[in-house]
Amino acid sequence: MDIMKIKCTPKQEECIKYPKNRNLLIRGIAGSGKSLVILRRAYDIASEGFEKGEKRSIAIFTYANSLVSYTKEIVDKKFEQNYNIVVSTMDKHLKDVYNAMVDATQKGKRVYKLQFQPNKKILDNICDEVGKKSKNRFLKPEMRSFLGDELAWMKQHLLRTEDQYLHVNRIGRGKTRPSEKDRSIIFKVYTKYYEALAQKNINDVDAIYLELFDRRDEIPDECKFDYVLIDESQDLPLNKLLLAAAITNKALTFAGDYAQKIYRTGFSWKELGIDMRGNSSKKLTGTFRNTRQIMELAECLTKHNTELMGMQDEYVAPELPTKPGPLPLLHYAISLTDEKDYILHLARQYRTKFPKDTIGIILPNNKKINWVAESLKTARIKFQLIQSSQDAEKFSIIDPGIKVVTFHSSKGLEFDHVILAFLEDGIFPYRTNKYNTNANSTFEADSEEDEMNKARNLLYVGMTRARYSLYMIACDSNSSQPSPLIEELDSKLYQIED
Repeated sequence: MDIMKIKCTPKQEECIKYPKNRNLLIRGIAGSGKSLVILRRAYDIASEGFEKGEKRSIAIFTYANSLVSYTKEIVDKKFEQNYNIVVSTMDKHLKDVYNAMVDATQKGKRVYKLQFQPNKKILDNICDEVGKKSKNRFLKPEMRSFLGDELAWMKQHLLRTEDQYLHVNRIGRGKTRPSEKDRSIIFKVYTKYYEALAQKNINDVDAIYLELFDRRDEIPDECKFDYVLIDESQDLPLNKLLLAAAITNKALTFAGDYAQKIYRTGFSWKELGIDMRGNSSKKLTGTFRNTRQIMELAECLTKHNTELMGMQDEYVAPELPTKPGPLPLLHYAISLTDEKDYILHLARQYRTKFPKDTIGIILPNNKKINWVAESLKTARIKFQLIQSSQDAEKFSIIDPGIKVVTFHSSKGLEFDHVILAFLEDGIFPYRTNKYNTNANSTFEADSEEDEMNKARNLLYVGMTRARYSLYMIACDSNSSQPSPLIEELDSKLYQIED
């Protein structure tokens, strides 16, 4: 499918042709053409400038290297070579900005560390220290994951004082709500945590972005662009979006969908300081990727998503597609090994039946990726591994064949046929222990619901990657049980296959 030859809908065309020097927000459901619009709008901006004798600098940013590779593949193959378009993640470009700004005397003394996860050892030590004087629930080991996310989110919101933390908008942070007393304790941990990193001469990525924001007036012109377009913007945190605005000379374009949000990086457009009301905000409600059967099934997850239903201002309800297709299929394996073997069986079957199509095998984590990849090699089944690499020459997402990718890295991509595997409890949602269904506090129930909503979004992303057919596999044995999310799917909308 040549993305540059697709006939756009009037709504998509309206976004593409929107005044080039004005900021634009595009909100749309999975398959509505957000990435198509970003690419075509970038092409229009570049070609218009070329015709006027202007060499406009343009950047297309997204959150994941897999989507960068897909976008870059299209730009390299379909765009004019003399168009000045950069395709990258925000992290890579901001690292280059930081390196361009840091004083020569600081080099070697400062550590640029893409630390997306908290330093567990430091956080544990601080919680133990603070816990000697407080028995606050957020200091407990079982809350360490939430607390680590909270500290990163606070830094992403450029919070400096306890008062700022007490009054910050918590949009996108789920149902777990720390009280004023809780926040006072959390802020103490926050302060001590980043002080400890500084003492060890470690600047994690969010601390560096705070420094860049404070020094945004010093950003060199060569690090800036006339136009910046951001795909999957709902999964970029506030600090990155503020820095995107700082490196943009003329206009920003954002595209996103809260139903596909898989990270707790929530923000409001008011916090960003950009007016996205009225005509500058466009909605794409129709899907042109999926069949009606696939989208109907995926929407079962959305209807159970308690966080999403409380964000009506951000959520875009879909118009179900008219394109018909087969019912999605679900297979229950009797063991994890049987599940892996069934993936191989389906891979052979799809490759033989659809030699000119793309087949996406979407798996929950790198451990499962490595297991299935080794099995495919042993079985001599050709495939390409879609990894977090910017070297698009290692794989082609748009060429026919089998592609193996994680759920997280699949966002923004699409395949003719999709196999979703290892849909087990403990993975969807991720948890080491079964939840207590008789949770003895509202706090515990909210924490559990937050994990369920994260899993719903991730499974929704995987399901909506499929253009024509969708196959799901789960293990049902003494040691592994199917994901509870399967119970949320309307049994009339899929078929169980033996």
